Amino acid sequence: MSVLTHDHLLSILSYSKETGHFVWLIDSGRARIGKVAGTVRKDGYVVVIIDKKQYKAHRLAWFYVTGEWPRGRLDHRDNCGSNNRWDNIRPATHSQNMANRKLNANNTSGFKGVFPRGSRFRAFVNKDGVRYNLGTFDSAEEAGAAAAAKAQELHGEFARAA
Repeated sequence: MSVLTHDHLLSILSYSKETGHFVWLIDSGRARIGKVAGTVRKDGYVVVIIDKKQYKAHRLAWFYVTGEWPRGRLDHRDNCGSNNRWDNIRPATHSQNMANRKLNANNTSGFKGVFPRGSRFRAFVNKDGVRYNLGTFDSAEEAGAAAAAKAQELHGEFARAA
């Protein structure tokens, strides 16, 4: 199987930076001219099948616009994997990508990086494999504020409090 080239991608799909959608320029298999390409997976990411190979739409968008495959991870600013508008996609390290994650479903404190510790709450933030322990606090809100401030300091625009 051959590697997808930029010229081939441009010949079979159009991409709208404003909507984040790909539209087929050809009829082939299930593809029909003018139809939106891709399917939303259970994890929320859009995938497009080209020449029997599956591609994540946000990575295709990067390749489509820049002419180069992303070297590492890409992050969705709004944390919505199906929102592939150009202004919503940015290069990120693993640590930045993790900092922009939503609150885990099993979180009991209501704050990222905050966990009950007896009757108190422990706060920490991770960056590049290093855990920054921020101590224990009397309330989840205090611990959450400390974690959010440290995340902002360490991760800047990638920091997401909740």
